[in-house]
Amino acid sequence: MPNVTIFTPPSHFVQNHDSKVMFMRECTDICTAVLGAEENKVHIIFVNVLESFTGKDAYIEIKFRYSDQRTQEVMNKFMQLLENIYIHYFSKQPRIRCFAYQAENIFARN
Repeated sequence: MPNVTIFTPPSHFVQNHDSKVMFMRECTDICTAVLGAEENKVHIIFVNVLESFTGKDAYIEIKFRYSDQRTQEVMNKFMQLLENIYIHYFSKQPRIRCFAYQAENIFARN
């Protein structure tokens, strides 16, 4: 954890696969640098949606373990950096939502 799920129309990625790869690299980098996540624990998942009828062109949801070090200030910095790299690579502004979970409330395998 963290799990970063990006819901967006496939048209954001069709034109340049390299942008998607670079975005994932930079997203992983900010998860490790800002959130303190272990690189092999970062999951980035793209979910193609048919269309966005309301709201922003993309929706990014981040689920992560709660930590005292992940303060409002840290999370604001993380979201700003994430927004910046998404705009840089895809020229769209995403809506971003973060959800923290207490470790004792997470049940996982693999």
